[in-house]
Amino acid sequence: MGAVRPGGEDIEVIKMLASQDAALVAQPGNKQAGAAGREETAPTREADGQPLFRALLDEALSEVIRREPSYFARFALALPPLGAQARHYARHPLFDGCRDAAIEAALSSGIDVLRERGVRVGEADGEADPVALLLCDSIADAFAASTGRLGLSAGAGLAAADAVSAACTERWTASSRRYFMGGARSADGRPLVLINACGMPLSLWSGLIGDTSHPWPLIAAESPCTDPIRGGMRAAVPLSGDSSVIALALDDARVDRADLLAWCNGARIAIEFAGRFPDRVRSLILVSPTLRGAAGATPAGSAFEDDLNRIFVMVDARPHLAKAFADAFRSRFECTAWGKLANHPEQRAATLLGLPARERVSALVAPMVQPDFLVNYGRRVLRDQQYPIHTALRGLKSPVLLVTGDYDDRVNNAFTCAVLRAWGVRFLHAQIKGAGHYLYDLQYQYFRLILSAFLAGRPPPPAARIEMQEATA
Repeated sequence: MGAVRPGGEDIEVIKMLASQDAALVAQPGNKQAGAAGREETAPTREADGQPLFRALLDEALSEVIRREPSYFARFALALPPLGAQARHYARHPLFDGCRDAAIEAALSSGIDVLRERGVRVGEADGEADPVALLLCDSIADAFAASTGRLGLSAGAGLAAADAVSAACTERWTASSRRYFMGGARSADGRPLVLINACGMPLSLWSGLIGDTSHPWPLIAAESPCTDPIRGGMRAAVPLSGDSSVIALALDDARVDRADLLAWCNGARIAIEFAGRFPDRVRSLILVSPTLRGAAGATPAGSAFEDDLNRIFVMVDARPHLAKAFADAFRSRFECTAWGKLANHPEQRAATLLGLPARERVSALVAPMVQPDFLVNYGRRVLRDQQYPIHTALRGLKSPVLLVTGDYDDRVNNAFTCAVLRAWGVRFLHAQIKGAGHYLYDLQYQYFRLILSAFLAGRPPPPAARIEMQEATA
């Protein structure tokens, strides 16, 4: 499975976090795995009707359908031999003491559920296709959750796009800076500052914001660059402007220290804030971050970032081109050549699993739908890439969790890891299998499982779809 048990450096990071706060947050509904050697009962034809097993499989199917609604109508799944796959899972730490036969029976039950949902399945002539293997991993995790080995829950994170207005309270600082508070209202919960990617609306985070079962009070400060409800880039204010507003929001909310949760280029804001206000930061959770332009490692981007940079440079020099490029960006998220991928399962899977949810596309292009937005967005991104972020990384003392997807084609995760290591940052790295750049949304249950463990001072639990990467400074 490629899973790596936390090593010495990883344990030290966890100890750093745990020692900061004696009142650790317990993960709701997280059952402890049974002692090694116990026997598991696989879901039988009566038992596989249990709500959790089926609900988790429905969510796994939803990950595919939300990206491309026609995928299962277009393509059948080419499955591996279930016996061999069961023996493969039996070696995973998640299934210590579990019989191969029980795992194989669970896989068979899960495949039956997929057939009931209209998914065409068959055994592969050669190698199984990556999407089929991903769904097998999901079945294994659903089995583990239904037997108490894994604390996955179903249903949370499926909030409507208007969760921000429904679940958050709008507040204003004395200096007329707006911020939002949501999530848990418990005084015992650890405040979590949500730092979105530049120009993006908060509705992209409706899963976390609308999830009423997690224990964290949420704080989201309005960036000087962005309307947090509609998105867009109304200005190209530098990093320091964002971190200053976060500090004002924490002051107004009477929060001395918080955990910072940052996505994509929001990671630079979080790191810059930690450099300026180290005593106010408990930990950093960096989700699919980009550190393009940072010193310390051989420069490397992604093809997506390379294209963006070329466009940003052109638009900065010739703003009248912004409208044409803004129209083109929308199509970048929509694949219209599925027929050409029919005989290329690896490329087909990479295309599918790198996509966002279809209903999120309009929000994701918000910084680029107007020419002035695109000009501001480009100037801010290019300026951020020149910022000496290594000065903050070099002095970073807070525990750091890096969460990535193995199919992220928007940023370069290897470069991010190289930069963090170059500047001595000690971090845990959890990678979600079958996830792209938008794992906080499409893989919300896994994201929450990892986040809950980290904030409680524990390593993320072993799961078929969670891989702990070696992370040493």
